[in-house]
Amino acid sequence: MGGSRASKGTRNKSTAKTGSRKGGGGVMGGAVSRRERGVPKRKPPPWDDADVAKHAPVVKASWNRCLEVKGYFELGNLYYDTLFDEAPELSPMFTLERERMGVKFVDMLAAMVSVIDSPPGMHSKLESLAPMHIDRGVKATDMPIMGKVLFSVLAKAMGSEFTEPVQEAWGWVWAWLTKSMTLTLETAGGHNSLVLKSWDICMDNYTEEDLGGMLFDTLFELAPSLKSMFARPRPVMAMKFVEMVSTLVSFVDDESRMIEQINWLGSRHVKYGAKPHHIPIMGQVLLTVLEQSCGDEWTDEMANAWMDLWNASCARMMAAIKSGEQYGHVVESLWDKVQKKSSPTVLGSGLVRKLARTRSDLVRSFVVDRREWLEEKKVEIEEAMEKKAKADKAAKKTEKATSANSLVISTDAPPAPEYKARKMDGVLSSLKKALRKGASPTTELSSRHSLDEEEAHEVKDDKVDDSKKSVAGKGEDSKCRARRVQYSKVGEEEQVDAWGTEIYDMLHVVMDLLWEPEQMNERLTVTTHHFFSLGIRSAHLDTIGMAIHTTLERVMERSWEQKHSDAWKWFWAMVATQMRGALDVLESGDVEVIRQSWEDAKSSKPAEELGEIFFKELARIAPHVTHLFKRPKRIQALQFTNVIEMLVSFNEDPQQFFLELKPLTIRHIKYGVKADYARAFGMTVLNGISSVLGDRFDERVKGAWVLLWTRVSSCVTRSLNVGSNLVIVSLVQENLEQLEDAMDCVPRGERDEVLTKIDVNGEIISPLNWAISGGQLSMAQFVMGDLLAIRADRYRYYYGRETLFKTHPDLVQCVARQMPALLDNLFDGLLWHAQMVQDGRVRVNYYIREMYGVPEEVKDVWTSPMGVLVLAGQSVVFNHPVMEKLLEVKWERFGLKIYAGIQIWYCIMLILFTLGFVTYQNSCAPSAEYIRLVTGGMASLTLLLQTVVLCYQFRSGQVSRCNSGFKHMPDIVVPRFLMNPWNSARYISSAMLIANAFMDLACMDNLRRGGSPQQLGGDGHDDPLKREHGINVLGAVTAIFIWLQLIQVLILSERMAAFTYTVGRMVKDFAQNFTVIIVVMVAFSAAMTILEAPGGYSDGLGSSIFNVLKISIGLAPHEAIEQESWAMACLVVLTIIVNIGFLNILVAQLVLAYASLSTDQEGCAKMNRAYICVEMESFLSLKYRQKLYDELSFDEPLEFDSSDEGPCGGIQSLCPSTVRSHPKYVPDRVQRFTGEASVMDPWPSAKVEEEEVDDGNRDDMD
Repeated sequence: MGGSRASKGTRNKSTAKTGSRKGGGGVMGGAVSRRERGVPKRKPPPWDDADVAKHAPVVKASWNRCLEVKGYFELGNLYYDTLFDEAPELSPMFTLERERMGVKFVDMLAAMVSVIDSPPGMHSKLESLAPMHIDRGVKATDMPIMGKVLFSVLAKAMGSEFTEPVQEAWGWVWAWLTKSMTLTLETAGGHNSLVLKSWDICMDNYTEEDLGGMLFDTLFELAPSLKSMFARPRPVMAMKFVEMVSTLVSFVDDESRMIEQINWLGSRHVKYGAKPHHIPIMGQVLLTVLEQSCGDEWTDEMANAWMDLWNASCARMMAAIKSGEQYGHVVESLWDKVQKKSSPTVLGSGLVRKLARTRSDLVRSFVVDRREWLEEKKVEIEEAMEKKAKADKAAKKTEKATSANSLVISTDAPPAPEYKARKMDGVLSSLKKALRKGASPTTELSSRHSLDEEEAHEVKDDKVDDSKKSVAGKGEDSKCRARRVQYSKVGEEEQVDAWGTEIYDMLHVVMDLLWEPEQMNERLTVTTHHFFSLGIRSAHLDTIGMAIHTTLERVMERSWEQKHSDAWKWFWAMVATQMRGALDVLESGDVEVIRQSWEDAKSSKPAEELGEIFFKELARIAPHVTHLFKRPKRIQALQFTNVIEMLVSFNEDPQQFFLELKPLTIRHIKYGVKADYARAFGMTVLNGISSVLGDRFDERVKGAWVLLWTRVSSCVTRSLNVGSNLVIVSLVQENLEQLEDAMDCVPRGERDEVLTKIDVNGEIISPLNWAISGGQLSMAQFVMGDLLAIRADRYRYYYGRETLFKTHPDLVQCVARQMPALLDNLFDGLLWHAQMVQDGRVRVNYYIREMYGVPEEVKDVWTSPMGVLVLAGQSVVFNHPVMEKLLEVKWERFGLKIYAGIQIWYCIMLILFTLGFVTYQNSCAPSAEYIRLVTGGMASLTLLLQTVVLCYQFRSGQVSRCNSGFKHMPDIVVPRFLMNPWNSARYISSAMLIANAFMDLACMDNLRRGGSPQQLGGDGHDDPLKREHGINVLGAVTAIFIWLQLIQVLILSERMAAFTYTVGRMVKDFAQNFTVIIVVMVAFSAAMTILEAPGGYSDGLGSSIFNVLKISIGLAPHEAIEQESWAMACLVVLTIIVNIGFLNILVAQLVLAYASLSTDQEGCAKMNRAYICVEMESFLSLKYRQKLYDELSFDEPLEFDSSDEGPCGGIQSLCPSTVRSHPKYVPDRVQRFTGEASVMDPWPSAKVEEEEVDDGNRDDMD
């Protein structure tokens, strides 16, 4: 069952049926077929609104008159007869029967007349008919002939009513339709349109998976020797095939972008081992599959169009691969050697030495501008850090999870799997280093000698000449002259550091992305924008390239060869081409033109109307994508304008653009957007801006916008392609079977990584978070179960627990809040039972390291998994064996000890209080006074420690926010210690104990000296009896508080813990009912006061309330008011409402609540105990918590059997054999696979085995 399967995966049968499909561009959830978009859309011919207003009513009226006179069928027959009489040369186009063809013509003309008020509408209808016209052989030159036939038909139908104004109106219509027909036929008849049309047919007939499988299988049939080149699973490669062709098709009418894509494609394939002679084979494969996919719709014209496209692409791709093979590896080797022999300082020294001779102003202006840039960035970074600190503090206080509700795990994403980048210093890292160095950084050259006298003399002479020269670039000379005073402050060391750091970092980045040209282009775009701000222009690139070339040659010394020179020229030409394109845009003023035109567009129309224009244009150009827009019209419109705003920022701040592109890409991938949709969006933007600006959208503005989209489109396309892997596609389509098939192809060593993080344009996406946030329970269960499955081959165990928790540090919090049903799957994956029983015991492994919480990572205990589950309040989860073991470990190791110690302390205080304030209440004996003093001292110490805990929790953010209940009032911040009602009671009772102790001692001391209670009152105005009574009342309340707190000790018993927890949960229902009862009683008390009923009701509202309460609970008779009929009636009604109504309702509610809670008393007891454990752990120091954690030895592997060591991260217990009857018992759930295997092999599955048999049979037949 083992063996190598690196190049074999699940086969997707290429015999898929045509027609209805569930992928690609077919009909899915209301989607429009791709081919229904017809040919590429072009703007209609120009028209004059005055002509439309003048002629449209005349055309409509005359056409309606024709239909009144002749009718549909007669008019159609008349047209048919006239056509054959006056234009017999056109008769071959009309091959159907006479009546049918006549009616079709009348229908078409009626459709045109119905939208005569809207020339774009007429143009759109002609566009939809263009493919049919081409099939029939219609040409633009036929329109004048057809016009004469139409005029004859109208004249015969209308007779004398076909006047000159009518003829003029129809002449205008036909002349405009002739122009429109010319445009539509030119567009639809071109090779590019045939390519688009045929590809759309293929995508309609087959899913992407099936079409890719056909390409893959056909390739191996025509060239079986190429199998060794494809190390990745078959479904993955099949999808990549389709992505590659879709990308090329999307740029088919943009020659410059097509050339760029082909060159990039060739460069990427060098690292895969592709050879130039492999490319023609792909052309044969593509044509074969296209013909098979299109079926009867395939034509010779389509074949010729694809052949022309592929031949042109083939030559360029072969040249790109050849150049990459010849020079790419040489450049990589050269850079590796340069890095070992030099540093940024050495590179900077050489550059400054070389550039100072010809570009001295550039050398110094670069440093001055960089110095200012560093200062600006320093301020920005400080502000950003301050803002982030405030945000983190606020987030911590509100206890809201940041990534639990997001798909994104991290934005500091590692490179994609196929790109293994080395650790490098980018712009940000360089900035941080420069900021650490300060305004005048020191370098290795500080200990070196300066330039020799000859070079210094040359530089001095060059400065005189260069000061009079004009360096190409807008505004550069004035900028340099304005800062001439600063140049004298630029030292040689700062020059070397600035040039060396910036150029070295740029080369480092580009070299690492040599075989990822799209990513290299994006990084160069950002770097070039930065260099432009430092004064570099297009005219400087050749000089800088030669300076680097010379510096590298000096570094390499005698090992420099001609091949290095040729390779460097090839490399720098590639880099300079990308940089020059970006610099030309910045220098030409396109940035300002685009910004101004966009501001004009926004000021001319409201955002909602502007967005609606773009949406309508998109629906016209690409109706097959409009099914993706399901949100309200206003939101869609604002989204359109926001996206265009982001596009405008591409030239202004490319780094910010790419940051915003990441989440935008993720959202659109989730909506099902494909890379080839980008072309339609680009046309929508251009046409939309054009229609809004009108005459202001001249050639200058149009050129700037076209160039902007040309540069942006490749970035958007790459981002969508990178994110469109098999796992994401299955998540988007919510197809569990497809997800399982996709995972069958993943190498076993990469399986955990694929299921936990996917790189989408530098953003790390979690498939698990995706499924949870989307409510896809079955998908989430599969991902969770697959990650927590324990698999083994002959060499090692594979268990994704560590990867899961490492990539999802807030996993438990996320699941508990968003998908609690998944908790059971999570806990099941942390449990293992042995199959065999030894000495009446069963070996059980509990992998609870992450559930326990690493103290160094979880400083706030309440954010640990157990703390989160306790606060979530789901008692059922604590009945799971994993949670039982976790609770047992914490309770036995520290929870019981600390809790028992605290309760003993409180019991001692209770005993002392009972002796000193109850038993010997009035005693003045020294022993009694000593007891009271000790009680007060213990209470003071307790209150002090509790206050310290409160302050610590408040400062460390261990607080909860309680809703104040008022709309405009902020939430109430309460330390977690006080969120426990028992702790709040302890805190209050400690304060009351202190008051009791010291007030009583003062009173006794005064009496012992022969004084009186009145002397204790101060000025003698207080009633001494009242004061003594007040002390007694305080003592009584304190006694009630302290004795009731003894209930907390009962938690040590599981049964009593369950009961007390149940009672506590029912208090809420009691409080709600009692609040209503109080309101009712106050209402009737007010009535009794007004009636002045006898028995104390006339003494005020307070007295009435007290009397009504006593009567309601049966503590006082009501004979005194029997003669007062109205008062008696009030009491009767009150008794009925309260005693019979509310109290019975309360009893019923409490019975129901107790019944539901008692069904899970055991879980409630465990959760109550878990709460205590978490609270006790929060009192421990981080150092002691870490000590307890280390003692558990989680890093040691756990045995599955004697000498069979499995994964680490847990503890092992020998449980009674009765555990085998537990519902969670699964005997030895490890999935073991035999045979030779590698980490790059996928795990065997029934489908994979079946496909391997099919492959073997096919190879035997070959």
